[in-house]
Amino acid sequence: MKKLFSLTKTKIRLAQQAHTVGMKPQPLILPEKFFGEKIGGVSEAEKFMQKRKNDTNYNNQVDMAKTSLCLFEIIEKVKYEYEPPRYRPKAGEDEFRQAAEHAKEGLEVWLSIMEGEQAGQQPMVYVGEDPPENCIHLGIPVSTAIIFLAYAIKNAELSEENHFKNMVVSKGRDTLLGSTLYYSLRRLGFRG
Repeated sequence: MKKLFSLTKTKIRLAQQAHTVGMKPQPLILPEKFFGEKIGGVSEAEKFMQKRKNDTNYNNQVDMAKTSLCLFEIIEKVKYEYEPPRYRPKAGEDEFRQAAEHAKEGLEVWLSIMEGEQAGQQPMVYVGEDPPENCIHLGIPVSTAIIFLAYAIKNAELSEENHFKNMVVSKGRDTLLGSTLYYSLRRLGFRG
């Protein structure tokens, strides 16, 4: 969690240095869903981050998982002014509807984190470099997964009562952020 808070703080600082005021899109979805907090700007995101740093119950894995996903969303949404296009999200709602349709048919949606060609199952949704063919490539940074997750938490086929359903997560390369995302998703309804 320390690393994720530190990265969030850095991304907010970089956004402020780039004179970023708002976020794309706004308000943030996960802080509102999980904690009832409406966040529409960089300064509000900074206050929310500080509040979660103080208020998160570090003995409660679900609370930590929700906080982690909110921090990933802040990271992803504040960087649009200064992040090179290569590191921006590659997919949007049109592609995400395919995943929801997949779940509607009674099939599980697979999210693969940095497995590359190692992915045993053909992942439907992928984050990382070297995506397999025929997948929804969310982007290279782990934080780009949050764009899909923010969509999924609002979709009845993919979530229920702020927990995900009909989804499986797998990970390849072992990185701190990849592992944080993986274990957060496991605590919030993804099968592993």
